[in-house]
Amino acid sequence: MMTIIAENAAMETVRGIEKELDKYLYMRQLHHENPNLYYKLLINNAQELVTVVYAPTVGQVYMDYSKLPNCPRSKLVPS
Repeated sequence: MMTIIAENAAMETVRGIEKELDKYLYMRQLHHENPNLYYKLLINNAQELVTVVYAPTVGQVYMDYSKLPNCPRSKLVPS
């Protein structure tokens, strides 16, 4: 179960990051590691975070995609 402490700590982290692209990368990593917390933050802080996880930050992500760290979500299993 998620605590208010984890939620507050994650929002403090987001607010402490200066560049929007770095905020996006943090949120992307959070989505990968703890999707429940990610969506809880979006629900409770939608006005603040929607610009980070959607436009215009995502437009910048598309332009710089090849420079971003890769976070694979699945693995290939040979047959």
